[in-house]
Amino acid sequence: MCIRDRQNDIVKAFGFIHAVLREGADVYRILEPPNVVLTTVEEGTTIYAGGVFLIPESYAWIIDMVDDSFPTVTYHVLQEEAVIDTSQIFYIAEAPDILIIYGFYGHTHELLDDMGIPYTMVYTSDVSADPSILYGYDVIIDDCPGWYGDIPYNVRDVLRAVVASGAIVVFTDIAMWDGVVTFPDYVTLTNNLEGVYPCDVHNPPAPPSSGFGGEFLSQYWGPSTISIYTMGGGNVMESILDPSVRIFVDSSDYDGGTYRILDAYFPYGEGWVEMVAFHPPEQTEEYTGDPYSYNAVAFIYGNKFIKA
Repeated sequence: MCIRDRQNDIVKAFGFIHAVLREGADVYRILEPPNVVLTTVEEGTTIYAGGVFLIPESYAWIIDMVDDSFPTVTYHVLQEEAVIDTSQIFYIAEAPDILIIYGFYGHTHELLDDMGIPYTMVYTSDVSADPSILYGYDVIIDDCPGWYGDIPYNVRDVLRAVVASGAIVVFTDIAMWDGVVTFPDYVTLTNNLEGVYPCDVHNPPAPPSSGFGGEFLSQYWGPSTISIYTMGGGNVMESILDPSVRIFVDSSDYDGGTYRILDAYFPYGEGWVEMVAFHPPEQTEEYTGDPYSYNAVAFIYGNKFIKA
């Protein structure tokens, strides 16, 4: 078996796994414990951080083929087939099909380009003209500014239907207005401020009624505190209205000490809805002053694109 960890490029590592899945390889992920001791051919016994990927050796030819597109991503070969008994191993079932509803502020497509993850992009006008476009995608991103909350009723109906049947929909920044009118009674919004704020990243359990188990759906393992840049004129979440909502990223230092929610999600039918109060591509050192924020946000955002 091969182990994917300690990548030279942890952003494009998501694209690597995505590409391997699309070629038909079986991929597994170790989530517990956070520091797994594995014996590798190259390095002997090494402690690997949580989020390790395991790929059966029978798919080595796929790894070699995909490596050509991701030359900075490294991997290590396990000395033995067995792994630690206490580890939780999740089978990663598929590489989801992703639809981005283009937003001229959000630019999520630039992040996915950087991660090497394929997607389809349409405009709000395309979806308004034919809401059935939304069917057949596993992840739908309504990127800022979306419809500014004036999202057509027939589009709302289709969004609710596709999420209820198992899809993920993400609303970013101003497009969160589309989220609160499509899925009311979950969160309230307030205006955000331009600036960089220290944020806590939580890994809360999903509610038992959701059927998702105890692991946060993005399977995030990374820094517990990161710097987040928010652009003026947008939105952050102000309060939680429904107990099923789980906060993922928040800041007690926002607006001079006012508590604000920058990322939260909730189950809806067989799927789930997430609202993100910032633009993932902007979390670079240029904006945040933190060289690690971009990769941390890539982890938060990128894990949506592999389904366990």
